Amino acid sequence: MLSLALIVRDEEKNLDRCLSSAQGLWDELIIVDTGSKDRTVEIAKKYTDKIYHFEWINHFAEARNFSFSKCTQPWIMWLDADDFLPPDVVKKTREHFEIVSKSRADVDFILMNYYYYVDPPTPQGKPLATQLRERIIRKEKARWEGRCHEIIPVDWNKSYSLPSEVAVWHLRDEEDRVKDSDRNISLMKLCVQDDPSSRNHFYLAEEYSNHGKQTEAIEHYKIAYEKSFIPDLSFQAAYKLGKNYLETKDKNNAITWYKKSLEHDVSYREPLLELAN
Repeated sequence: MLSLALIVRDEEKNLDRCLSSAQGLWDELIIVDTGSKDRTVEIAKKYTDKIYHFEWINHFAEARNFSFSKCTQPWIMWLDADDFLPPDVVKKTREHFEIVSKSRADVDFILMNYYYYVDPPTPQGKPLATQLRERIIRKEKARWEGRCHEIIPVDWNKSYSLPSEVAVWHLRDEEDRVKDSDRNISLMKLCVQDDPSSRNHFYLAEEYSNHGKQTEAIEHYKIAYEKSFIPDLSFQAAYKLGKNYLETKDKNNAITWYKKSLEHDVSYREPLLELAN
């Protein structure tokens, strides 16, 4: 019924933790390696013999679509090697999946919360940022888009959200975040060239910000804000402008952008806390 698909590269320090945590969830495990030079493939062989190789072409969606093409089950779930599932989440996810897949012909997308920033990045850490992501998808609807920060376009009328506590933990540590930013800045520049959308400018700004390049981050957050017609993205761009101006010690502009973020109809408390500080 359910394939679990991962794309991996040089993830020997994370992969065993991820796969051991998710055991009992999948009926089929597909792992696609994009050029590891460490023990990643050796570790993967402990869990599955369905291991494939994909030549890296600077395009995450293409790699993920290749991994999905190898899946034989009617539903596909995806994880990253630095993700983690607590035992109760594995049990509840499988229970909800069994019910939805058998009784809801109108559902193509099962959504789960994603704790994408956990501090410290361990199973005992505290989630500091949460995002609702497309996580289990009916195979015929499972198509990734985007060179970097890739997504599967979701028909929200055909989606089903699992309870908020049934979440995937993303345990990327600071060392890997810096390494990711080195790669992702180049990829997001290509994304902006391919499609100068508000989303792509926003994620390029995110990578610059993560890399401590506030001047470049501010430039692209502003473009994202000017182009955006999505309230949440507009809020995020304004809020991140406030944070990056604060990093440069420009408190007046920080206050201006924190206030501007509050003009958008979203329910976040962070700008209020920053303004109070």
